[in-house]
This record gives sequence, structure tokens and C-alpha cells, in this order.
Amino acid sequence: MLDFTELQKDGTRFEQLAREVLLKRGLRPHWTGKGPDSGRDLLVEESLRGEIQDGKRLWLVDCKHYAHSNKSVGVDDAVDIRDRCERVKADGYLLTWFNETGHLG
Repeated sequence: MLDFTELQKDGTRFEQLAREVLLKRGLRPHWTGKGPDSGRDLLVEESLRGEIQDGKRLWLVDCKHYAHSNKSVGVDDAVDIRDRCERVKADGYLLTWFNETGHLG
């Protein structure tokens, strides 16, 4: 059992954990690191195999870590999704979160 309160409050270790999980799933995540990233935490490339043509899809991944507070992840935490995806040319958006209820999403 993971105790997410052992992770730093700044969310860096949670982002790295999400990156490792995505790597294990066969995806190619790129951690953007600390700094002004417009709320972007990870960019993940997914390879697609098609009957006619192979391709790829780029996902913008947002990581929210609220294990140290009473706050729950809500609609206000995922803002400007379309603009943020367009800015990095992402095809889609994923929200990875953990909050005080003990749920990882």
C-alpha cells in the first residue's frame, strides 16, 4: 500500500511516480520538470498500430497531488484544457490525481 503523504507537497515525486507508471504501460512520457510550464506536468506519446497506417498520439498529462490537505480535485483544477493542449500540439488530455479520500485517478 502506498502512503502518498510520504511524497513531497510540491508534487514533484508524484509527477515522477505517474511518469514511471506510464513507462511501465509502454508509453513514452516526458517530464517537463519544475518551472513555468503552463500547468503541464507530462507529455506522453502513445504509438498506435493501424491496419493501414501506424501513427502516434500526444497526451498532455496533469498531475494533482492533494494528500497533504483536505482539498479534493475538482473542475476548477483542470482549467484551459483546450488552450493548453493546442499550445503543445497535444491530441488529448489526462488528469492524474490523488487526494485526501485515498483515491488515485
